[in-house]
Amino acid sequence: MALGVQALPLTEVDALRLARFIPLRCPFYWATGCRCPTCGLGRAVLLAGCGFWSSSLKHHPLGPLFVILGATVLAAQIFWPGSMRVLWRRLEKLPRQYPRLAVVGVLVYAVWGFSRSYL
Repeated sequence: MALGVQALPLTEVDALRLARFIPLRCPFYWATGCRCPTCGLGRAVLLAGCGFWSSSLKHHPLGPLFVILGATVLAAQIFWPGSMRVLWRRLEKLPRQYPRLAVVGVLVYAVWGFSRSYL
């Protein structure tokens, strides 16, 4: 059975048809015609949530990671209330403690977007 909660068995094609009804579209792609670093992430998360992990990776490599992180956060919130508050406090301190990490993150994001659009 797939990781996602589903009422009816879905095929990969059905999941992609379902993605057409998601109202969010990439404004960057709409305006420029170039793919941004997050283009395909919505479809990737939808496919990973339905259990189509390899297809999810084809759309965006971070899709399965987001589904796993989301499931982990949900489980932590259900089983250990207040744990997310502690984690959030620690994460808030990261940019002040490691400012170069934020710069590197932005640069990696920009290079990823450039490579997806032009290479």
